[in-house]
Amino acid sequence: MSRIKIPNTDLDVFPIALGVATIGVNGSETEGKALLDRFVERGGNLIDTARVYSDWVPGEMHRSERILGDWLAERKIRDQVLVATKGGHPYPLGSSLLRLSPQELEEDLNGSLKSLRIETIDLYWLHRDDPALPVGPIMDCLHRFQTEGKIRFYAASNWSPDRIREANAYAKERGYTGFVASQVEWNLGVFHRLPGSDSTMLGFSSEFLRLHHEVGIAAIPYAAQAGGYFGKRSINPELVKGNPYDTPVNRKLHACLVSAQTATGLSMNQMVLAYLLSHRFPVVPLVGCRTQEQLDDSMGADGCRLPEFVLAEINGILKLTD
Repeated sequence: MSRIKIPNTDLDVFPIALGVATIGVNGSETEGKALLDRFVERGGNLIDTARVYSDWVPGEMHRSERILGDWLAERKIRDQVLVATKGGHPYPLGSSLLRLSPQELEEDLNGSLKSLRIETIDLYWLHRDDPALPVGPIMDCLHRFQTEGKIRFYAASNWSPDRIREANAYAKERGYTGFVASQVEWNLGVFHRLPGSDSTMLGFSSEFLRLHHEVGIAAIPYAAQAGGYFGKRSINPELVKGNPYDTPVNRKLHACLVSAQTATGLSMNQMVLAYLLSHRFPVVPLVGCRTQEQLDDSMGADGCRLPEFVLAEINGILKLTD
């Protein structure tokens, strides 16, 4: 069982992390907890949620955090898992009201600790950025949370490379830890998918690639499986008609993976995850699974890398250099 060290931390994580945005929504709470059990049984240890996850479903606020907190309390395995959650998301959902003041961040953090029923969050993400705000007060606030013992480390989700550099430069001057990871949408198809409706959700780019190589922070991407696009296309191209990933370049990438699949012996999903794991900086893809079969398949990507000739072909199609 392999582990990836998140730079500038003492966090050693299984190479695949589990996202639980829809736990208790896509299936029962019992099924969701069974999925968490299976994740830990297979060696997984980083579980990723957020204060707002599943708030878009009527009936209960902060459902994802609450279910994860219940599971931790019931199983009594807090020492076996690393809990990541996020604050600072615009609220109400769908609004442009950014919430990154120290008071709002503290409200979110304290709420998360209460819902999760834990004393310390291992990795705390800022869910969004407000480029109109100076980075100083934000980093001062996160550092205070850290010194108070409420969080162990902090990271940036949907922050641009330039803002992450600016924030970490400020942190370095003051002896702070700084952001230890970045989380944006990243998968094999993100470079050439059709634009999404939420402009505050950032996609990976050559600028992010440069950031990770130069700064050395980890990438913990969401949508790492491209919503199952490549696997679904293998089953039947009709299944992905109208899918935002179904573009000419991504069809070419799919053909590249299909031609190499026999040589790798991997499932299509594992090929997509192996692409991320083949980079020369720490990458821990987040997977979202509805069934234990899907989870087992994703966990099977542990230790997988794509052959160099496949990476070269992919980078040629994407016009990237790694």
